[in-house]
Amino acid sequence: MDAYMVIEAEIHDRERFALYAEAVAPLVAEYGGEYLVLGGLHGGWFTATEAGAVAVLYAALLEGAFHRRLGLGELRACALETATLLGALFPVLI
Repeated sequence: MDAYMVIEAEIHDRERFALYAEAVAPLVAEYGGEYLVLGGLHGGWFTATEAGAVAVLYAALLEGAFHRRLGLGELRACALETATLLGALFPVLI
């Protein structure tokens, strides 16, 4: 099973976060996890909004090219469902 996480967090205590990152990094590596977006944010390559787009593109590429679970038909269906849900949600937010 594949899982993709997009997390935005404010770090208030850098020492405590360092302890957390030190403990979590080996666990993530043990299961083959990657920190694509985190590195991009801290490296200054993209903003938080752009990080969301990078995560979506990375997940689509990984599923389509490597796992071969996401074909063009499924990608089209996902885009259509996303557009439908956002079209219903945006008027509520505005």
